[in-house]
Parts: sequence; structure tokens; C-alpha cells
Amino acid sequence: MKNITNFLAYGMMLFAFGFIGATATFAQATPELCDPIYQKFLDNRKGPDIPKYEVAIASGKEFLEKCKGLEGGEQVYDYVTKQVPRLQDTVDKKRYQDEVVTPFDENVRKKDFDKVFELGKKIVAREPDFVDVMLVLASIGYDKAAEAPPVDKFNNDTIMMARAAIQKLEEGKPSVTGDFGAFAYVYKTPACADGKTNAIGWMNFTVGSITYYRQKNLQASLPYLYKATQNGCETKLFPDIYRMIGAWYLEEAIKINTKRLEAIKAAGDQDTDETKAMLAMQKGYADRSIDAYARAYKLTSDPKVKVSAEFKNALYAKMTDLYKFRYDGKTEGIDAYVANVSSKPFPDPTSAVTPVAEEPETPATTTAPVQAMMPTSSESPVVNADTRPRTAPVPAVAAPVATTTAAAKTATTATTAKKTTTVTKKAKKKVTR
Repeated sequence: MKNITNFLAYGMMLFAFGFIGATATFAQATPELCDPIYQKFLDNRKGPDIPKYEVAIASGKEFLEKCKGLEGGEQVYDYVTKQVPRLQDTVDKKRYQDEVVTPFDENVRKKDFDKVFELGKKIVAREPDFVDVMLVLASIGYDKAAEAPPVDKFNNDTIMMARAAIQKLEEGKPSVTGDFGAFAYVYKTPACADGKTNAIGWMNFTVGSITYYRQKNLQASLPYLYKATQNGCETKLFPDIYRMIGAWYLEEAIKINTKRLEAIKAAGDQDTDETKAMLAMQKGYADRSIDAYARAYKLTSDPKVKVSAEFKNALYAKMTDLYKFRYDGKTEGIDAYVANVSSKPFPDPTSAVTPVAEEPETPATTTAPVQAMMPTSSESPVVNADTRPRTAPVPAVAAPVATTTAAAKTATTATTAKKTTTVTKKAKKKVTR
């Protein structure tokens, strides 16, 4: 563009030298026609508002259409040819910023979450590696689903965004804001400096929690709940994750118990090799369930974990019932079991359960002691959304989406001792997508 000003006089110069047009095909490409069109293009090409850019684009297209055959105007024609698509790109980015990104930030602050999800999905569609926006949407959706009463209309989008964020983070995609999220939904916190793994833990918990509590699909929640115990420094301390997994094991044990009793009855109230094998599998599931409940209970003693005494007592009661079933009525050793449970790896609930093949001390019949000790429900009466711990940022909006326009600047606002970034504001270092 450094020579553009020299092109302004090209029409008069050509006229002075007696330029007479070109071929019949471009007979109308005269300086008198092309100079005003080009000047209009020049006057508007720098904007800065969209209408000016659009005038420049229209003028540029008109120039390209009518002035291709202008003798001596090759440089100008080449310049306009290159600038028109660049100006169109500038308009597209500016419109995207003004109509999508900035309103996204504004609606996060206003807590108009319907609009936030509508705009956020547009941002992710345009910028599929923008993990901060995914984290914001998933965080909002989780918090709405955990409200009393729950708001479930965002659940599907929340799960989709949480899964996308997990994938992008595991692929190594960066956080534009540097905080792994934005607004109040950031996962790099004073308590958890590794924002990436903390976010991965929370996103897995988000999928697992909604799938478990709101969609009632316990088995589908297991891989996500387990991964939430393996990542970050916050979700590892959530007793309810372990309780949920323990409850699933117990549900499976209860199903086996029902079938076992039916088989015993069909065999004339006698145990068979089949029912003994079923009992062994029941105890295998009980082993896993005890492990999970013991971990949940042990975490309730951590000063960083805030749960009610009722919740803590319910965990211990459920664990005790399982322990009695597993060990034929005995409770000796249960406290030592809890004390040492963290010394071994937490079993992956998607792995195969090993049956506990051992001879019962009392011959098993329909009235065998193990039946009376078998818990009949996996749920603790005090478990609900309010008892689920949350130490990560409360829902708000993840750090605002970084803009793709050249005019984007950095802006941070301190609110309630939390860093706030807006999607319309970009990190100090320019990001190119």
C-alpha cells in the first residue's frame, strides 16, 4: 500500500498522454469513469465502521468489473483485486465481534443463559479450538442442572461442550485467556494452579454428574466420574463422586441378589453351583462398593471438604451394611479398612469385577444371613444437589472469548476477588486463528 497515493493521479496522466481506451471489449474503461470509482474505494477502505467498509467493497467490485481494460492501470487493478477480499474478511470479523462475541460477554454478565448458549455455540462453530468458551458453557450448564429445582434444558449442550473441552484439552489446545475459562468460570485458581488438569477433572465430573443425576444413566456416567477422580486437585476431593460409583456397584449387586434368590427358590430353596457363583459375584461387587464408599467417607474428614454430618453418617451406615454382607455379619476391621483405603489405587469401574469365591461359614439357603444383610437400596437419603461439593469457580462465564479483530484489546476487571475476562477482550498476545 505504500505506493497507493501515486496511483491517484494515474487517470490524469493517462489522459494527458492521449490515452484512447482499449479494445472494444473494454471500451468504457476510461479515466473519467474509473477515477471516481477508485477514489470512492480509497475514501472508505479504512472504515472503521462496517458501512464504510461495505461502500469500499462495493466500489472495489465495481472497479474490477468496469476498469479491467484500463491501459496503465494494471497496478491499481491488482491492488484492488487483493484488497476487496481482505476488506470482506475484516467486515465478517467485525460483524462476528459485534453480533456474536460482544453480546456473548454481555449476556453472561446479565445471566441470560439462553442467549449465552445460543451465541456460545456460534463461537465454537466458528472457532472449534476455543476451549475457554466451551468451559464457560459447560460450567453454566452444570450449575443450572445442580440448582434446586434443577434446570435441565441445557443438559445436552452442556455434555456436548464438556466432552469437546476434554478432547481439546487432552489434544493440547491452549487456553486463550490463560485461566482455562473466563469470568467466574475459571479453573486455574490459587488452590489449583494446574488449570488444565483441573478443568479436565471438572469437565469429566460435569458429564458424569448430569448423566448420573439428571439422565439416570448410572453406567454411562462411570468413565467420566472415574476420570474426575484422576485429574486436577479439586474433583479428587468430592466424596459424592466415590459415593455415586459405590452406588452403581451396589445396584449391580442388588440385581444379582434378586436373580440369585429366584434361582434358589426354583431349586427347592437350596443353593446350587449357579447360585454360589452368583453370590461370589455379588461379593465382588460388594468389595468394589465398600472401597468406593470408604473413600467417600474418608474424604469427609478432610478439612477442605464441607459436607453435612447427616451426609457423612449416611455414608458410614451404607458402608457398614455392605461390609456386613461381604464379611458375613462381621464389622471388625472396618475402621482400619477406611484408614488404609487410599494406600491402593482406586479401581476403574469400567474394569471387570472379580468374584469373591469363598465358602460361607453357614450353609446358604433362602434364609441365609447374607440375604438379611444385603442393602436394598444404593441411595443415601440425604444425597441431593445441595450436598454435592463445589470448590471450583461458581458459574459465570469463562474468560471472554478472544476476538479475532485487530482492534481487540486486553481488559480485566476485578470482581469479588476473582479474575474476570471478557470474550470480547483478548489476551495480551495476539492470537491468530
